[in-house]
Amino acid sequence: MSPILVFFLFLISLLSVGCVFLLLLLRLAEERRDIMDARRLADSIHYPWNPHNRVSRYPEDAGQRIERVE
Repeated sequence: MSPILVFFLFLISLLSVGCVFLLLLLRLAEERRDIMDARRLADSIHYPWNPHNRVSRYPEDAGQRIERVE
């Protein structure tokens, strides 16, 4: 085979491997985004009082008072 043909075959194989790698990275990023969206949704359902969807133990302004004994 001529060296030019070998070079083009090598170049095409490198491009195809790169495209497959990029597709795998995109799929992983999409799955990670789906997981983060699911966690955010679960946090907002379980803790609806928190506007930032952060997990907190007690709701803000719940009226809980701590009495000090002096």
